[in-house]
Amino acid sequence: EGTEGEEGEGEGEATEGEVVLSFDFEDAEAKTFFSWNLTSFETAEGIFKAIVPEAANPWEAQLAYDVTTPFTLDQEYKVVFKVKGSAEGKADLVFQTPSGDLGYPVAGSFGEFNITTDWTDVELTTTCTRDDATRLIFSFGGTFAGDLYIDDFQLIAVAPAAKAAAKAAKAAEKAQA
Repeated sequence: EGTEGEEGEGEGEATEGEVVLSFDFEDAEAKTFFSWNLTSFETAEGIFKAIVPEAANPWEAQLAYDVTTPFTLDQEYKVVFKVKGSAEGKADLVFQTPSGDLGYPVAGSFGEFNITTDWTDVELTTTCTRDDATRLIFSFGGTFAGDLYIDDFQLIAVAPAAKAAAKAAKAAEKAQA
């Protein structure tokens, strides 16, 4: 199972922060994910593998992970991971509030990333825009089909929310001066 709440730093040009989720896929961590319409997914030889079928719409081929404690409203998050595919394409990654009553609203978009046939390092950031977001979701429909491989995934809270709020208040004071 993935690690929630470890303290640490990201990789590459990392900004110090708290590692919220971390998957190295050395164990059976694929079991903690779930999907819509993916043919299969598994952990093998320390790598996450999913078979993504062709789909017309983004929501028709998705991979998701739910957390028990909601992501923090107005908190900036960064994801870092490695990805490759058996074909080229794109995918996107978002926070979501998993409520059909609310229409499954997006709660912060990391944006699209490219999938190539070579391992690619991905680093994306977003800010969580809702206080009830408990899902991290990849969407592939219409933009990628084939074998997908992911490794060394981390979700990092870039700076403590309180620090970000203090920084915003200070900027507001300067603007009024």
